[in-house]
Amino acid sequence: MRRGNGAAARRREWEPCGNKYLDALMSSRCSCGKKKTPKKSFCLACFLMLPQDLKNDLYSRLGDGYEQAYDAAEKYLEEMR
Repeated sequence: MRRGNGAAARRREWEPCGNKYLDALMSSRCSCGKKKTPKKSFCLACFLMLPQDLKNDLYSRLGDGYEQAYDAAEKYLEEMR
């Protein structure tokens, strides 16, 4: 049985690469400071505050609208906080 690159490797914290959007997406912290699931844009509480159109836009791919969607969602959430 092979060991070493299993669950422990997948749980490692993301090392920032300098791309704001990829770093935010892969981080385990939401922009509000709460814990979030990596590969999710925001924590559940923040995501649920967003209007449906902004939620939908966050499913765009990086380089194909995600950046604009993330910025719009972040701006919306800052105004709501």
